[in-house]
Amino acid sequence: MSGKARHPAVSVAWGLGLLIAVGALGFFLRAPSSSVAAVALGISCSLIASFVFALVNALFLGDDGLRLSDDVKALGGSLGALRLAVPLLAQAEAQRVRAVKPKGEYHPEEWRALLGEAEWTLTMVGHALDKWCRTDGLRKHFCEAIERVLGSGGEVHLLMLSRRSVRVAVARNKSYGERVSETLAVLSELHAGLGVTERRGLHVYELAEELEMPYMAVANGRILIVAPYPATVQTSDGMPAITLAHDSEIAEGFRADIEKLIAKHGNAVDLTSC
Repeated sequence: MSGKARHPAVSVAWGLGLLIAVGALGFFLRAPSSSVAAVALGISCSLIASFVFALVNALFLGDDGLRLSDDVKALGGSLGALRLAVPLLAQAEAQRVRAVKPKGEYHPEEWRALLGEAEWTLTMVGHALDKWCRTDGLRKHFCEAIERVLGSGGEVHLLMLSRRSVRVAVARNKSYGERVSETLAVLSELHAGLGVTERRGLHVYELAEELEMPYMAVANGRILIVAPYPATVQTSDGMPAITLAHDSEIAEGFRADIEKLIAKHGNAVDLTSC
């Protein structure tokens, strides 16, 4: 029988390649929205291109069947990763999630941008909020954001631990009293420079002494960033922080929870006496 012998892995490779292409097309067609579909299509095209490259290596560059088999297995693993990624992307879009990463990986530029975008509302919840008040960090942007919101007739709500809180100090081996006092000193100075009307929009609260702060949250009317606080771990930097669209269902749930937390367990602070 004449004719050039077919590479021993070619038949299998073509079959798997067709399977990858069909599977990738299926991911694209099943994607629930245009943006998720675009991501799925991009990954799919990359998978198909990788497969073609591996096949060309086998046919024209002399790679043996074992090498081609390894390449195809790797592509199969990538297809499995795509199967997991598309539903995650779909959920992220459905819930209007803008970012998810450890809280400590949010850069100062991101926090400054959040403050700069605050126009008519600003809500902050945290242990002491002192990181926003340091002269070598965000203090200037923090104060400017508050003044801008109040100047536009908006409202600012700030919630932190009580200066007399003891439960958190026992659980996490930390005392936040001095740090809360530092924040209140900055806010007291800012408050003194505001007009009477603007002062009415600045609401500062301390959480009831017996309670622990459940999470960190910052909302500026455009986005909300929230991260859980651990009960015993000494830092929350490794906790997942989620950036959400302001009007997403999850963000609305957190805002409602913050309102209830303040209403039921928040004690208003008189900034004239700090």
